Amino acid sequence: LWKRLKRIRKMYTVQELDLQARRYLQEKYNLYNSDVFDGKVQ
Repeated sequence: LWKRLKRIRKMYTVQELDLQARRYLQEKYNLYNSDVFDGKVQ
């Protein structure tokens, strides 16, 4: 159970970093269509 919780936490952290990276790229390079995302996470 403890290993499972750690694995879930790790996945969550990676997901958070991925979202932050996407937001950073969107703001800096405008690679994503702001009309579709509207600054929100789908």
